[in-house]
Amino acid sequence: MFNQIITPPSVVVAPPGSFTEPRPSANFFPRRSHVAKPLFKLIGALRGQGDLDVSGVAIPVAYQIDAFSAGAVRMATGGLEGDFGSWPGLADATTGACGFLRLASGIRLPVTIVGSGDGQLEIDLPCNSALTSQMNG
Repeated sequence: MFNQIITPPSVVVAPPGSFTEPRPSANFFPRRSHVAKPLFKLIGALRGQGDLDVSGVAIPVAYQIDAFSAGAVRMATGGLEGDFGSWPGLADATTGACGFLRLASGIRLPVTIVGSGDGQLEIDLPCNSALTSQMNG
């Protein structure tokens, strides 16, 4: 029993050139289940002449409004150009002022002034069906 010689198991060596690297399978690089989409999508744009009415003072303006969507959320923003120098108190308190923009079609939309400068006002407004129907029509 102690006199037995233990031999190691035989080692099989592949002949030179017979070994090849395994190729990656089709699933080696997993595909993305989604594709990145732009954060904001332009729904439509509206340009024209109208009136801005804030605190009972109506001023003729040229408007440009762009509507965007981000998933289920819709928003609209734009700019107004006009002679705002005749508007009392405009230079003092524009940001946050609320009023109405009358479009060329006669539809009145609520707006909030978010900035001003050089005869222009920046506005935000709700992106509702009244606005989008004007853009698509």
